Amino acid sequence: MKNSLILSLLITLVFNCCNKVTNPEDHNSKPVILFTGSSTIAMWTNLDLYFEQFNICNSGISGITTDMMIKEKEKMIFSYNPSFIVMYAGENDLLLISPNELKNNMDYLIEQIQFRLPNTQLLILSLKPSPYRKSKHPEFIKANYFYKEYAAKYSNIHFIDIWNPMINQDNTINSIYFMKDSLHLSEQGYDLISELTLNKILSIQHTQEN
Repeated sequence: MKNSLILSLLITLVFNCCNKVTNPEDHNSKPVILFTGSSTIAMWTNLDLYFEQFNICNSGISGITTDMMIKEKEKMIFSYNPSFIVMYAGENDLLLISPNELKNNMDYLIEQIQFRLPNTQLLILSLKPSPYRKSKHPEFIKANYFYKEYAAKYSNIHFIDIWNPMINQDNTINSIYFMKDSLHLSEQGYDLISELTLNKILSIQHTQEN
């Protein structure tokens, strides 16, 4: 009960903050990007630096799972009408459930987004190769395969591979992209995924314009 209350308060705080960012009167016709998911999103603090030509909103919650995202989907996702959604989800799930169970949850979220936001482009970030969770990497790789399949199936879903750019040529993990806890992304890690995400969004825009 206590954990649910804390989560509810956190989501309310994030939602209220994002309301200010996504007020239509403040948009100046800039496209809106909604960043949503777990701590990889919540701790992405340099968004203004990389995405200055967009209106950005971050509804990420550290520690959240897709079960929780489904319960809070109205506040985390459907309170907005973004041009783009950037999502990182599943890493926390795979500490508790199987990749197939995660896929079931993602199937539901994607079905809802496709139905309710048909004009929105969804960008799904691959799970990252966190050294701290190396024992879970086989499950992470399987989840990434599922995410890549979504992009192959839907024209408005895009897969961003952040896994392979963090792997060295000798197949070891490049520690520069992670904090000392070997779990969360470092400043260099966020620089990397920001560049990959921005390039993908600009590519989508270019395709839409031509």
